[in-house]
Amino acid sequence: MHLQETIKCHIETNDTAFNLKNLTEKEIKIIIENWLRCSFVNRGWIDDFNKIVARYVKWFERVFKFVLKDTIRIWDTVSGDTIQKLEGHSHWVYNVQFSYNGSSVLSCSNDKTIRIWDVSSGQELKKLDGHEGCVFAAQFSPDGTVVASCSYDRTIRLWNVTSGQELKRLNGHSDFVTDVKFSSDGKQILSSSFDKTIRIWDVESGNVLLEFQGHADGVIGVQFSPDGSIIASCSRDKTIRLWNTKSGKEIRTITGHADWVREVQFSPDGQTIVSCSDDKTVRLWDTKSGKLIQRLDGHSNLVTGICFSSDGNTMISSSYDKSIRLWG
Repeated sequence: MHLQETIKCHIETNDTAFNLKNLTEKEIKIIIENWLRCSFVNRGWIDDFNKIVARYVKWFERVFKFVLKDTIRIWDTVSGDTIQKLEGHSHWVYNVQFSYNGSSVLSCSNDKTIRIWDVSSGQELKKLDGHEGCVFAAQFSPDGTVVASCSYDRTIRLWNVTSGQELKRLNGHSDFVTDVKFSSDGKQILSSSFDKTIRIWDVESGNVLLEFQGHADGVIGVQFSPDGSIIASCSRDKTIRLWNTKSGKEIRTITGHADWVREVQFSPDGQTIVSCSDDKTVRLWDTKSGKLIQRLDGHSNLVTGICFSSDGNTMISSSYDKSIRLWG
């Protein structure tokens, strides 16, 4: 993957708008397929260009816009219109995700609650209430029947999606829990904490199966590799670390970021890792060697999130600079 060209689609001058309007659809398609490496995704795009982008980047049809506010907006990149406005949280929203079938949305907030929303109607389906501190992350189980959440109260909690009742509480971290992920089979939960550890939990028993130690500061995010054999973690210590899920041993430490690493994710084939940081960069790393593949610059403030598309050819990043960017 090579960054050949950067096209800024957030129109700042009339001249730029004029130039883009004069491009044919075929020319823009070529740009997207071959050169488009970074674009602002904001209201105010030229309509025709926006529609073409959405057509050829099909996975990116609906996105969230919440950015530490109590209202969640789901909007359509084709029309630029808001699809739904989800209101109910009384404080900042930290994390949002679609269900696997796309029919519902899961959100968690500084108001200490997790909420499940219906995408079509925008109605709140369930309010999961019980945490004693802000909820940093939540995720649906692969079968969609359970939600796992983690909180400032140092606990991980499992919830029944249908009833909204708390099923289980996982205690053990000695500082607030920053991230939680299900394994692909839904039988294990991965967590990270500011106590500098990562843990794998058995969902059925609630017991800790493995604890990973090595980070020199709080761990912000974790991710299973697609085959479940490796864990990637990122930390305030500016490093990414890879761990063997069977032995619990560290495989390697990846260095290069100049500030906190906010999120880390594997590509769908597991061969590449992408990370984002308070140093304003997104970086791609080779999983096997740990070597830097590419550094992606463009954000003007700390980068808060990063995600691969399902085919692994495109990424989306979010930032405190109030932009969402596509990379490919």
